[in-house]
Amino acid sequence: MHKVLRMILVDADPDAREAFKSLVAGLDSVWIEADCARYHEAIDLYNELGSDVVAVSLDEDLDLALDLLRELRQASPDLQLFALSSSGDSQRILQAMRAGANEYLLRPVNLDDLLQAIDRARKILARERGEQGDLSRVVTFVGTSGGVGCTSIATNVAVLLAQDPRYRVLYLDLDLVLGDADVHLDIVHDYTLFDVVQNISRLDFSLLKRAVVQHTSGLYFLPHPASAAEVGAIEPEDIRRLLGLLRSTFTHIVVDTSKKLDRIDREAIANANLCVVVSQLNVACVRNVTRVLETLEAEEQDEVILVFNRVGSREMVFPMEKIEEMIGRPVDCTIPNDWNTLAAAHDAGQPAVLLAPDASASSAIRQLTTKIEPNCSLATATTRERKRWLAWFNRR
Repeated sequence: MHKVLRMILVDADPDAREAFKSLVAGLDSVWIEADCARYHEAIDLYNELGSDVVAVSLDEDLDLALDLLRELRQASPDLQLFALSSSGDSQRILQAMRAGANEYLLRPVNLDDLLQAIDRARKILARERGEQGDLSRVVTFVGTSGGVGCTSIATNVAVLLAQDPRYRVLYLDLDLVLGDADVHLDIVHDYTLFDVVQNISRLDFSLLKRAVVQHTSGLYFLPHPASAAEVGAIEPEDIRRLLGLLRSTFTHIVVDTSKKLDRIDREAIANANLCVVVSQLNVACVRNVTRVLETLEAEEQDEVILVFNRVGSREMVFPMEKIEEMIGRPVDCTIPNDWNTLAAAHDAGQPAVLLAPDASASSAIRQLTTKIEPNCSLATATTRERKRWLAWFNRR
């Protein structure tokens, strides 16, 4: 999880102060540990608390606000200073920056702008303090055809990441019409991506927390819309803003796309830190690998892991050496054909890595997970956990 930034808010207007505090209240990435209405009190508060960020309103008294920014900047070169103002006048912006402000946020503050400012502040502080950089990663899974096992692999990888206590992982199902990630996880949900998008303009965090459901593995899940009619309400811009919001709350966002490579899928690809392409060794899938890789290149996505699933099945047409020659790049990971394990896991509504952790497919998916996140500490099921999953499965 990200280091939570501690903030002091300086604003003489009580209504504006409460509005900003309400905006920040749902964020896990920043905490307002103190606020004050008088500029001269801010220095004492900072000296006492040593906060990471001080947000200063310029609207009540510009001269005093600029003096405060200069004094705070002199007190600490590393301190992140946010200037808040209802004026977008270029001269005022320049004055604030010269006084030491790192960010200038127009009021009413847009949550998307605030999240970006917080993200930049966190990265600067981490670099200056020699801390580990930004942990938040978006990993987007792309299948080269329907039925290649992309959702199954994405689900199992997400569950494995969630086993690491340092991580907070969310799985986003972007196969908007025919996605079945909820079946793989046996999750019943009341809210979906559609409910979040309906309120995307105000990015209501309380709604987001209600919309996300938690799996028994610890994984958080945001389902696709409940009906095909709701899909048309979702735009690429909604996905971009949502991913920005999720980045501030989760360390890893695993995204399962559809096989259409439509505008929604391409937005998820463009905003990913890493794309995992899942294919099989048959003619249609191998042909589509090249098309998918070209799409990733068009979206300027060069961090790619290429996975071939069900290797060793009777449907395998080409040897691996021939595949690599045809597509012009090496294959990064292979998942053996273990149909019985994965089919049983799907029917049980439980990830294979939990239901059958020793199966060949589960072992290969663990190896894939370490390629995706080398720092992940993979937890394997204990004997007691295995018996519990098997007993549950036998009751089905």
